Amino acid sequence: MAFSKNPITNVILLAHGSPDPRSATRMEEFAEVISDRLGIPTHSAYLDHNSPSLQDVAGKIQDPNALVVPMLLTTAFHARFDVPKAAKISGLHNVLPPVGHPTQVLQELIHRAGNPVMIVAVGTSNVSAQAVFEVAVQSASSVVGIKADHSYVTGKKDLIGAKFSDFVNDGGGSVIPWMFAEGKLMDRIRKEAASQNLTVEGNGLCQEKIFIDHMVRVISGCAPTDRFEKQT
Repeated sequence: MAFSKNPITNVILLAHGSPDPRSATRMEEFAEVISDRLGIPTHSAYLDHNSPSLQDVAGKIQDPNALVVPMLLTTAFHARFDVPKAAKISGLHNVLPPVGHPTQVLQELIHRAGNPVMIVAVGTSNVSAQAVFEVAVQSASSVVGIKADHSYVTGKKDLIGAKFSDFVNDGGGSVIPWMFAEGKLMDRIRKEAASQNLTVEGNGLCQEKIFIDHMVRVISGCAPTDRFEKQT
């Protein structure tokens, strides 16, 4: 998609949304962090469960050149259909690809653990999206030189119960949630990990400095801006 040559004056983080209010609260806090780092108004919006919607935010800020950042980790259904539909309805045309599985972030989290890790994603029925995630985990593992495996909270394969059990039998290590924020799915990860005496590292990507830095770089590099990132 071609981006406006005008400076970025608004950023909208478009998340899936969750019935658990902790998730939206964390996304709003993340938007504040990004806004402070970039010096650009940054808003949160949601595809489902929470408000405001993308259309609500677009109507409020009245900025057709606002940059939409889909806070999604896969290119499955929501990224391919819901995001473009919401952007079109909202009259917004500057839309980034989904966050995906940033290589540097995965590598840093594995390296920081310093021992074998189990990377846990939400889960998707999209086989291609599963493959992309699994390859990303193995590639990061290979580069860092620390064993890493994958599992899912939901779906029909590689679920956390059985995968954690196999992990423990192989010697165990740390569990790293590959999701943005706290919520019921994070609770399930922590409960299952505790039942198998595994340690959970982190509480979602939105609280990880390496991820915040990554998103600042992505947003800064996608279009001209007359603002400069604040040094931290």
